[in-house]
Amino acid sequence: METWTLDHPEAGKLEVTVGPDVEFAEAYEDWPQEPSEQEYTALDANMPLKERIRAFINNPPIRVQVCLDSEVLGRYTSLSSARVALKQIDTDELRSIELVNRTKPHLKLHANALDELIEVTYHNGSEVVEFEPPAGSRGAQRREEMEQSPVKRVAYPLLAGLGKGGWALAVIVLGPILRKLFDLLPIPDIDWPDLPDLPELPQIHLPTISIDWPDINWPNINFPDLPPLPEWMVFLLNNSKVWVPIVIGIAFGVISMRNHKKSERHKRQWQDGGEIGAEVHDDHDQFLRLESGQGRIMIGEDKNNLDIDQVVEDDFVVFVPAGKWHNFVNEGSEPVKLYSIYAAPDHV
Repeated sequence: METWTLDHPEAGKLEVTVGPDVEFAEAYEDWPQEPSEQEYTALDANMPLKERIRAFINNPPIRVQVCLDSEVLGRYTSLSSARVALKQIDTDELRSIELVNRTKPHLKLHANALDELIEVTYHNGSEVVEFEPPAGSRGAQRREEMEQSPVKRVAYPLLAGLGKGGWALAVIVLGPILRKLFDLLPIPDIDWPDLPDLPELPQIHLPTISIDWPDINWPNINFPDLPPLPEWMVFLLNNSKVWVPIVIGIAFGVISMRNHKKSERHKRQWQDGGEIGAEVHDDHDQFLRLESGQGRIMIGEDKNNLDIDQVVEDDFVVFVPAGKWHNFVNEGSEPVKLYSIYAAPDHV
């Protein structure tokens, strides 16, 4: 089994465990599903792709269990990329993952095509925090590679996003090929029996309603001719089925990278002495409000020269103009609750 964990200062200790029935039954006496007779092959992070595919085909179903502070919230029939509500459900049987209310706290599971869990995130409004993957898992290997390589930090989320929209592109590309193959298949000529004659349906004549609509003399406006569209726009309009899935995939990847930055920022804020990291926003002003906690806000013209240094406490609000570098450091013994609001420089 694999257990992903997150020690949230407000929500509590969250755990997501995935594995087969045989391992869950050994760990939990009240596990509701009898183990399958299929032999289970544990997937290793360094296992070759061919062996992973073979194990995926032969392995029994992978189950999911969600716990909060060591209390089981839900047990689910299969692992897939989905959102899971953080609410208590009947654990006497395995349930299918249902739709969740995204405005309430929930988890988001991200699994690959081989039923390997590669990412788990906690969502509560704008708050997004990543779970810690277990050592030796595919998720841990992926996290380590992304931390060591800036290229992979960008490439992995983008490739995962393209995978979400790539199915549409695959259908477009493979559809005509499969249609040609089906045309080559021999179709037997079956002599179907003749169906008996059915009686004619009765004819129903409904009355026709005639309304004398007024004749309106609409003005005749001669609009000027528009210039011809550029060739690149004509190409995009004629091939929208190809590029739209790619754009959707890139959008998913960008959102994933943004969520990772949010997660790292939240985790730094939870730690004593943690900081959000020096950053700058060229296009918009920023308001920082410290609802609870204690820290320091630093602002300056340069990343390495934050000359404004102010101690802040509860209900302190700081205005950061566009183009100013700034950083916040938690100097208290408890996690801080810090809100950020962005506005255009020309706001009123």
